[in-house]
Amino acid sequence: MGFRHVVAVAICIAACGGTMLRQAVAGNESLAGPFQSLISQAVDAREQAARKIRALVGENAQLYPLGSADFSGRLLLVLARFNEDVSWAQRLASKDIKVLVVNRGKPLKFLGPHMKEVADSVNKGKEATAYFRVIDALKRAPPNDMPLYLAFLQAKPSEHFSSMEMVWDTLSRLDAHAQGKELSGKAENPRWPEIAKDLAADGFAYLAPRVYQSMFGQYGPFFKKMAPVFSRMMLIRNRQCYLTDQGFGPGGNFVVTASVVTRQSKDWFAAWDQLLENEKNPLEGHMVERSWACIWTPGYGKCKCRA
Repeated sequence: MGFRHVVAVAICIAACGGTMLRQAVAGNESLAGPFQSLISQAVDAREQAARKIRALVGENAQLYPLGSADFSGRLLLVLARFNEDVSWAQRLASKDIKVLVVNRGKPLKFLGPHMKEVADSVNKGKEATAYFRVIDALKRAPPNDMPLYLAFLQAKPSEHFSSMEMVWDTLSRLDAHAQGKELSGKAENPRWPEIAKDLAADGFAYLAPRVYQSMFGQYGPFFKKMAPVFSRMMLIRNRQCYLTDQGFGPGGNFVVTASVVTRQSKDWFAAWDQLLENEKNPLEGHMVERSWACIWTPGYGKCKCRA
């Protein structure tokens, strides 16, 4: 078997479906022996992962009964919480902005108007797993329940914004933007003009006051391990993309439009979610933090791809 054939099969192991791989094994005698065994093992692993995804989806349909709740309207704020104080969100809820708290800690003692709490007993994968599961549940809800904009934040956003006033102002401006309006006065967030522009052009925007290159906060060993994983994930969408080319807003704080949510398939989100199921703070979680632009807008907008 030639080198190019080996590479092609290796890529197929990473990105192809189980049926395609089994056909490759059955239809090519040159794959006999150890390499055939390797492919069969890869197929079995992928099919086992697919079963886990299906089981997870079924679990989440019960864990997040969002279909019975009305989240339609202008803006839905999703907060990933462990033990943080989320009372700051009541100020937004009082403005008819709907807030969904994905709670991995003790039950909240008080919820303001337009606030809803859903319990998540599995504290793994950083905030990304909470986001993916809510996305899946919303995509399964009636279409009329989809808000125009969905903002995703960690429950303590002050770690990534210079002040809570900036958080409130940014989210208030998002709510107005969803209505086709613009709040008067100077925005607290210096990136607000860019956020509004990105939303209009791509339907996705990072919300942090500064966007960094992906190498910010991480070093060589991280990229040596995670960069190939990112590139393999993007091959699913037939995109040649590199983690080191990406920019990101720290903390997984971003906003997407309903049209972008509906454009991507549930399987696409599930494929990313399965990377995060083993640890509370996996390397994969930091990779996803740097990948949100490509998850939502693969191959365009803020997702930088070479082909």
